[in-house]
Amino acid sequence: MRIILFSTLLLISVSSIAQTGSGNIMLGGTASLLFKTGTPSGHSYNLSPNAGYFVIDNLALGASIDLRQNYSKMESLGKESRDKSGSFAPFIRYYYGLSDKLSIFGYGAYGFGKIKYWQKFKTGNNLYAESETENKLNTGELGIGLTYFVNQHIGLEGTFGWSHYKVDISDADNTIGFKFGFQIFLP
Repeated sequence: MRIILFSTLLLISVSSIAQTGSGNIMLGGTASLLFKTGTPSGHSYNLSPNAGYFVIDNLALGASIDLRQNYSKMESLGKESRDKSGSFAPFIRYYYGLSDKLSIFGYGAYGFGKIKYWQKFKTGNNLYAESETENKLNTGELGIGLTYFVNQHIGLEGTFGWSHYKVDISDADNTIGFKFGFQIFLP
């Protein structure tokens, strides 16, 4: 009985390390597209590709690039605004295999980049003015995640965590939420 139990545990741990073993590479990311109706109306998108390298079994170091754009329009006030941002964020992840198909992981990241604001607004008598500014930004994330391995190389993941988004001219935006994405694991 002990031999069967030991063999089963060994098999589970070896198969879960296959994706997150030392020397492997992970490529993937998250994406979102949101639409807002009402006043103001608008849309936003976020694209965050990432790449990591497993320096030892289960420990990945890497970086992500976060690209965002938000657009809003208030027709009644004659106002439009848009912001675009890009940031680079080194990250660390540690995986713990629950089975050959599931792993949990903890993660942390710190990023820096730029954000560009543009707005157009009505000044009166159907005249419009425009302004554009560019500022520095800092980002941070801490959280936990769950990866479901579809096969040896593809993992679907969900994360729950805290996000920090700070533009140098305003107060920080701290949020807690969920993200969904995928990873490709290469030997």
